[in-house]
Amino acid sequence: MLFPVGFSPDSRRLIAGGLDGAVRIWDLASRRKLASLIAFDDGSSIAVTPEGFFNSSSVQAEENLNVSIGDRAFGIASFRVDFYKPGLVQRSLLGESLAAYGDIGSVKLSPAIDFVTLSPATSDGHVNLKIRLTDGGGGFGPVRVFDNNTVILQDDGGSSPTREYALVVQAGPHALRVAAANSTENMWSARDAPSEIVAPRPDGPATPGKLYALIAGVNRFPNIEPSQPRARLSNAVADARLFAKTLVDRAGDLFAKVDVTLLTDTDQTDRAHIVAALQRLQKVIGPEDTFVFYAATHGVLAGGDYVLVTSNARPYEATIRNEAIDRRLLTMLLANIKTTRKAIFLDTCYSGAAIQGDPDLFSTRGLNSEEAGQVLSRQIGLNMLMAASSEEEANEGYQGHGLFTYAVVEGLGGEAAEKVTGIVNTSGLSRFVESQLPMLARTQGKTQHATHEDIGNPVALAKAQ
Repeated sequence: MLFPVGFSPDSRRLIAGGLDGAVRIWDLASRRKLASLIAFDDGSSIAVTPEGFFNSSSVQAEENLNVSIGDRAFGIASFRVDFYKPGLVQRSLLGESLAAYGDIGSVKLSPAIDFVTLSPATSDGHVNLKIRLTDGGGGFGPVRVFDNNTVILQDDGGSSPTREYALVVQAGPHALRVAAANSTENMWSARDAPSEIVAPRPDGPATPGKLYALIAGVNRFPNIEPSQPRARLSNAVADARLFAKTLVDRAGDLFAKVDVTLLTDTDQTDRAHIVAALQRLQKVIGPEDTFVFYAATHGVLAGGDYVLVTSNARPYEATIRNEAIDRRLLTMLLANIKTTRKAIFLDTCYSGAAIQGDPDLFSTRGLNSEEAGQVLSRQIGLNMLMAASSEEEANEGYQGHGLFTYAVVEGLGGEAAEKVTGIVNTSGLSRFVESQLPMLARTQGKTQHATHEDIGNPVALAKAQ
């Protein structure tokens, strides 16, 4: 039963409440429902169109809303990859039909997950996990293993319904969860382990882990610049070097070792070298370590998804996703970094004005940069800080650096430190950058703000001296 609440100021929309607590907005001319708005007791909220496209305030909001398909129920987060589309929700509210963009009811279902074996953690943190997948109709895609809300393993291969994983976890309690995708990777099932794992603490004093960082700055794009000179960046390399130096200077007191891989030359910042560097780190980073990824480059929307532009890329929608690093590849690479302590910094321009190729390169049907970062962070449990909103360019030229990186470095240098401990963690750093960046931009007569996602516990990165 619906209860009319009121009309929009132009009298074109009817707003009605229901017994389920949702507020529904209807277009009076077409008698079509445009969206449902739901606020939850925990303060989170979500907006959903009749087709299933949604915008949410947080991960918690997505966990609060279920979707029933047949005899199975799923959190709406299961459909995040294709249906978290705030831009489409806005267009629906303006009266546009979204029928051409798809419907959540047509998605082929992801597998059901059963835990077969979950061994206790050994004295050195080893855990054996065995699961069984049951095809839900959409086949088998990647499988992810979460440790305390952060992915530590992604299995991309195989059609076997039975999977076994040898995990290594740090000392302490661990809530494990497994997520499995259908073959098209546009729906994910998730299931929590039946019990918590507690890894014993080793004898003697705890030893600090290591900090590993991959930092890339791309100024030059040789395959783009001859026809589009504006593609060249002025400060990306300087920003990457400053970020790397700041980590080395400020992180040493917290870690047994600070290992920074800095890529700034044109022949180092192509897709192959960045992917190889991440794959190398997958092999050496352990559960007690911390991982930082920083990229200063262009970010574009290609084929409806977000792409980090590497130095080798060309500005063509048909090729750029394979030549550069798209969101799915980046997600897979970061997922297989085997630690829960991950921090990602993306200082990427909204580059529609700087790189223009095929007309569909900047598709409004897909995710914008801010939304793509939110999906990536929420999918695998990352602490992420991004340079600009979807409609802003990441401004360059403040004391020889981009505004975003300048603010991040100020925070790492101590401005974002906790008063008692002097430690700078991802949570405090995000708050500092979000407050400082708009003020820095105003000094240049510009507008810019940061966006962030903090999933899991804050990650310590530096200490004030």
